[in-house]
Amino acid sequence: MLLQIDNIKISPIQQEKEIIEIIDIINSKYDLSISSFKIIKKSLDARNKNNIHYNYKVIIEIDNIEASRLLDYDNIEKYNPYIIPETVKKIFNESIIIIGSGPAGLFAALRLIESGAHVIIFERGKPIEERMKDIEILETEGILNHDSNTLFGEGGAGTYSDGKLTTRINKPEMFWFYKKLIENGAHESIAYEAKPHIGTDQIQKIIKNIRNKIISSGSEIRFNEKVTDLYITNDKINGIATSKGNEFFSNNVILATGHSARDIYTLLHQKNVSLEKKGFAIGVRVEHPIDEINKIQYGNSKYMDTLPAAEYTLTYNNKSTNRGVYSFCMCPGGSIINSSSEDGALCVNGMSMSKRDNNFSNAAIVVTIKADDTDYEHHRRHRRGSPLRLPTPHNPSSNIEPRAGKPTHPPTAHNPLSGIDLQREIETKAFIAGGGDFKSPAQRIDSFINNKSDNDLPDSSYKRGVIPAKIEDFLPSWITDEIREGLKSFNNKMHGFISPNGMLIGAETRTSSPIRITRDESLQSISVKGLYPVGEGSGYSGGIVSSAVDGIRTADMIIEKMTEC
Repeated sequence: MLLQIDNIKISPIQQEKEIIEIIDIINSKYDLSISSFKIIKKSLDARNKNNIHYNYKVIIEIDNIEASRLLDYDNIEKYNPYIIPETVKKIFNESIIIIGSGPAGLFAALRLIESGAHVIIFERGKPIEERMKDIEILETEGILNHDSNTLFGEGGAGTYSDGKLTTRINKPEMFWFYKKLIENGAHESIAYEAKPHIGTDQIQKIIKNIRNKIISSGSEIRFNEKVTDLYITNDKINGIATSKGNEFFSNNVILATGHSARDIYTLLHQKNVSLEKKGFAIGVRVEHPIDEINKIQYGNSKYMDTLPAAEYTLTYNNKSTNRGVYSFCMCPGGSIINSSSEDGALCVNGMSMSKRDNNFSNAAIVVTIKADDTDYEHHRRHRRGSPLRLPTPHNPSSNIEPRAGKPTHPPTAHNPLSGIDLQREIETKAFIAGGGDFKSPAQRIDSFINNKSDNDLPDSSYKRGVIPAKIEDFLPSWITDEIREGLKSFNNKMHGFISPNGMLIGAETRTSSPIRITRDESLQSISVKGLYPVGEGSGYSGGIVSSAVDGIRTADMIIEKMTEC
């Protein structure tokens, strides 16, 4: 019988050795000979800085009769494992087309291939080796490749933004996902750590292994080949056209392009594929020296040299405006990176290597944007040249100044693409505020709080460099007002968070998709059968894990339709 032992408190120094000691105590008390265990959960508890420790949960295997005695022991119970959903072999009469090689596309491909399918993946960007060179050119020379950058290319945005596997979902497909990651080179600890993290350097190796597995199966990954058209007949998908002048035909197309493939959203809109606006978030990156965050979170712990780079999760809800401010994608011991995909427009993100040993820690500090914040009335004012006023219950004068020219998409009462205009407007202003060349505008946190200008700035991890600017130069007041209140709240929770050594660097606009590609219970578009929108670009998931799981579930939907072997 498998038994689960919970609530094992271990010091940050000994860790697994102390688990063995606890097992030995159980052996001695019950005259047993348990010799091995398996860790199934590990989390760091730093709430009490005088008693920082890890909490472990382990399983042991023991004879049923002896196990019955142990069930009376505190924190021991029968272990009921999750069943990892395995694939079923089916007959596929055509290739399955997948658009995008991010987590959703890659893991949908692996799932389909195991079931016997031939898969063709179309990726607008380059393989990782070439993609990393393009990112380096952007960081050193300020030259952006529109299709090969931190957002586009093999592995998707997650390949160059940390490899965090933190998720709120709890679906059985997660365990198949972890299993495949481990098979392709991830450390087995990702399956049990409370906040698993692979690191940008390691996830690149894993993605290469996945690529090799897909190709060795006989399936294809076609890099540098952007999908430019969808062939739809009688509300059913039957093929695609690509930037290389090629056509491919299939009645099953998985759309896994990510949340920044704006040209795809435009194409879908032109094809009358059902879309709707959804909430998202916009703000800045906050960066502190790593020692400051470690000190705030760990105090004067005697384990300071042993503990990992400290993390935090912060939230604030402004009851008067009904808007939330929260930290997002926290990168301890990480770097701020460029996350632009268009010329003349700047946005940033964060990442960490596997060791998380950089001198800085950063996180997004973002404000919730409601779906109706970019509706017809706002665009009507926008086009007339008056300020685009966005609603807050007790701040009707909040506004964002008009962007030069007309909105990218014609305003309608229910224009699903209007959130992209807001993103672009802010990114364009951030580019200008940074002086161009993809340098980033930045402001000390305390200067921002007190509405003061900076003459100089602290060192930063952002490789293109930071330029003194006011956050209001690119963010509207209805967002900056919320960030100020949020930072004050965060400082009450983490004393010292408002620091002259910390900076706000912006803008952070690509937290999630502002659009949802509406789909039904079979995960197909409600307007085009056979078209499966998945991952972050679909508007139904966010992050590596939930996107991969969405891809796996979608693959299973397709497999279910096929004939048994």
